Amino acid sequence: MHRSLYIVAICLMMYLTGCVPPEDIIYLEDLQPNVTMTVQDPRPLKLQVGDRLIVKVQSRDRDLVEMFNSPDNESPYTVDDNGQIELPVIGGLYVKGLTRMELQNIIRYKLLASKLVRDPIVNVEFQDMAYYAIGELQPSRHEIKRDCITLLQAIAECGDISLDGRREKILVIRTVDGQQTPYLVNLHSTNDLYSSPVYYLQQNDIIYVYPGKNKIDSTSPTGSGYRNPTFWISTFTMAVSILSIFMR
Repeated sequence: MHRSLYIVAICLMMYLTGCVPPEDIIYLEDLQPNVTMTVQDPRPLKLQVGDRLIVKVQSRDRDLVEMFNSPDNESPYTVDDNGQIELPVIGGLYVKGLTRMELQNIIRYKLLASKLVRDPIVNVEFQDMAYYAIGELQPSRHEIKRDCITLLQAIAECGDISLDGRREKILVIRTVDGQQTPYLVNLHSTNDLYSSPVYYLQQNDIIYVYPGKNKIDSTSPTGSGYRNPTFWISTFTMAVSILSIFMR
């Protein structure tokens, strides 16, 4: 009888080790209620080489400003290798490193200084700026619709990390001027997330969520097979057979 209980205990232990511990799926587990946390100041997206822009200028002189407007979404202004865009009349304009609002103000100033337009209202929109998600996030490409977006907001847009994902090991790969830098973020730690250089995402960032041990084992030919339903059916059948022998 003792041997029977021993076998049942082993089976139960194997089952429990196949589950994901609750603490592994909790975000910001050290966050204290009613305690104010300091987060980074917003970091609006800044223009990089290859970015595409839609420029719209409005004025009472509609015919005059029409030349500045992007003809349509298929013909945007593109930041060239020198970090410039070419605007009618204004000419080459260095825009690399500028935010959307900064560029709007510069174009407006140039138009006023040229005395071409008396009352320009300038709007700049980013086109095709996006971040990418792979791993234990739904593999996808998401366009960035606002001036800044946090890593948590991006994860929410992706539909959250799967239960098999490692929240303490989030990799964000950032490319700037042809150089890639990897950053690791621990989403269990409030300080680690809020102080991370990738707390605010940039265009073309790649978010990779590492798989947990359960996922690796279940997909590896040499991994533990005890998460497979067939294994449990076989184990249960064997346990019943052994119990029946000892209970005779």
